[in-house]
Amino acid sequence: MANILVVDDEADLRQLVKTALERDGHRVAVLASGGEVDENRCAWADCILLDVMMP
Repeated sequence: MANILVVDDEADLRQLVKTALERDGHRVAVLASGGEVDENRCAWADCILLDVMMP
């Protein structure tokens, strides 16, 4: 089980990824923009899924 941080500006995609990963037993946190990412969240996460095409 991993701690995964999902950062994407599309709410539907965030929810889809979160649901799929949680179904596999992972703990998932979601953020709507890169500006919300901070050092504490990065330290918590084992993996960060980041949409690099966000405005």
